[in-house]
Amino acid sequence: MIAEIRKVQTFADVKRLSRADAESKGLLEWIGEDVDTAFLKAVTSVSLNPELVRKTSDDFKIVYTPLHGAGNLSVRAALAHIGFEQVKVVPEQEKPDPNFSTVKSPNPEEKEAFSIAIREAKAWDADIIIGTDPDCDRMGAVVKDPNGEYFVLTGNQSGAIMVDYLLGRLQERGQSAFRRRSDQDNRDERNGCGHCRALWSQGAEYADGL
Repeated sequence: MIAEIRKVQTFADVKRLSRADAESKGLLEWIGEDVDTAFLKAVTSVSLNPELVRKTSDDFKIVYTPLHGAGNLSVRAALAHIGFEQVKVVPEQEKPDPNFSTVKSPNPEEKEAFSIAIREAKAWDADIIIGTDPDCDRMGAVVKDPNGEYFVLTGNQSGAIMVDYLLGRLQERGQSAFRRRSDQDNRDERNGCGHCRALWSQGAEYADGL
């Protein structure tokens, strides 16, 4: 793909179709409510503790920012579908904006990207801030510490917390997670891979992705 992109010397070389032509040729298909419904059903199905959501939804406050990207409608709909009632979106970052004019970079792991959201959270006394990147395939979180200050989690911290929670809930249900050890396990252990050891301690199985 990158090689093809590099072949383009000027925007005049980019081939274009009108929307009508794309639709008539079957190259553009509009997604309907049936897909939205299936998505929300799939999201709800992976909730491990819906009873806890029901117990806390009245006063658990979430500030959400799509950072001018595509996540606004789908994330808010998913949170509502699961049962979270106290959700506020950051109004300055709610609408799509290709210039991302309120942030230096729309990266949900950088504290600067959450500046406006933190201000909103402090005013509302929110429990957590969730942000998604422009195409909504990455997320970041900001949590309130015991002193009432908001702390931006790194991706590693968010991942460790979520994995620990997921494995803990599975163990409570008696659904054991198995693991296997390999030469890579031993190399990771020698190299001080703390999160690997944390997973092994809970009996987690993993597969190398690279």
